[in-house]
Amino acid sequence: MEATTATEDQSSAINGTSSPDAYPDWGLPPGWTYEGVLYIIMLLRMRIVICYIAVFCNIIVLLLQIKLQSFRKTHFMFGLLLTISDIVYTTAVLIETYHYYLNKQPVPIVYSALVLAANLLGFLAIIGVGFDRYLALCAIPLKYRIVVTTKKYALIIMILVIFSSLYSFIFTRYFPLGSAIIPIRSFSVLLFMVTLSSSIYIMLGISIRRSMKKMMALSEASMQKSRIQQTKRLMFAFSLILVTNAVCYLPQSFFNFWLVLQPIDMRFFLLKHTITSNWLYNIRTLNSICNPVIYWFQVLMRELSCPVGN
Repeated sequence: MEATTATEDQSSAINGTSSPDAYPDWGLPPGWTYEGVLYIIMLLRMRIVICYIAVFCNIIVLLLQIKLQSFRKTHFMFGLLLTISDIVYTTAVLIETYHYYLNKQPVPIVYSALVLAANLLGFLAIIGVGFDRYLALCAIPLKYRIVVTTKKYALIIMILVIFSSLYSFIFTRYFPLGSAIIPIRSFSVLLFMVTLSSSIYIMLGISIRRSMKKMMALSEASMQKSRIQQTKRLMFAFSLILVTNAVCYLPQSFFNFWLVLQPIDMRFFLLKHTITSNWLYNIRTLNSICNPVIYWFQVLMRELSCPVGN
């Protein structure tokens, strides 16, 4: 959940866009080597490949969700939101990376805003799945299909999209790209979302587990049993997705947070920092491949072979 953190010159360094052509007469910055620049270019190419794979995987999952008519099933709607947010994220990162790779400066700020909005939407989608399963099994199991409708969820999702978009565009619009507040606030927001999501899933998991035991002990109707099966799949899949999000996002966000605490001449122009930043950004982008793969194997494949109810 990171916006671009450097000025135009610093942005070239931290994203690995410096090349021999960028310094035609006076050479590379102090401490840089042409081998290091070529290594960074390789990392940029790696990110481009990762983005293409991620877009392809998420489009496949999106088509499967359309085939299953996920937009008509309340327990799938937040999964659909996660897929769309991943497509937006990887597309924005791909275009942004191409700008750096081709040394086109400045990079339009809209891509940083889209990345931030998509990251925030991803975590909100994960939380949404947990609350949906809580309503289905704990809060209103008998009235779930009456109270929870696709129209209500569509309205909630629209509100989440508007909130995420406004937050990200206002945040990136009113803070300069080189401001230290960007990585600090981005890390704080990301840490808050990871902590909030994890806490909610732990509490919901405990409540849902208790409800499952009661339903199974009372030999509830087949509708409730199928709902339990669906809940197990969704909660396990989205718990894995939450873990991969944290593992992929936190290192890069923490590194940028640590970087702005260093002396300004050591922040963005050191070769080792640029290489580390690019590696961590690539790892972060890998998350958009993990999400559709987990969702495909844990939810969609079983839904295709053995569909169950809400």
